[in-house]
Amino acid sequence: MRYEEIKQLTDEQFQRLTGVKRAVFEKMLPVFQAACTLKKARGGRFNKLGIGVFSCWR
Repeated sequence: MRYEEIKQLTDEQFQRLTGVKRAVFEKMLPVFQAACTLKKARGGRFNKLGIGVFSCWR
């Protein structure tokens, strides 16, 4: 479920789905988004194993 869909739920349904109250979630969201952009900006090494390697394991 996307955040846009979750915003439309009642407070009780929102807490049941996410496990936290809406106010706490609203405070967590900017911190999480900043961490995600920082993680993506860092870059790093490329994966040594490609997807093609795992396709032969099926």
